[in-house]
Amino acid sequence: MIKLLPYKAVQCPFCGRKQVTQAVKRFSCRLCGKSTSFRHKGKWNVKLKDFSSEKQAREYCQIWSGEELIEGGFSSAKEL
Repeated sequence: MIKLLPYKAVQCPFCGRKQVTQAVKRFSCRLCGKSTSFRHKGKWNVKLKDFSSEKQAREYCQIWSGEELIEGGFSSAKEL
């Protein structure tokens, strides 16, 4: 299994909200309340990018929500 850094910027696959979480295997969306796992049957369920600090994750999430691009682009879960 792939080891992710502690803080993750994730997008809910149901409502599309972007948020920061420290979850290890699954997270609950703060907007729609649905819970989903990062991986299901060996495939990634959510778009995410992991970070070592909460501040970096929050800044990335704010930029991502504002539809701004970050140099290097968004890292999809497939690239992890």
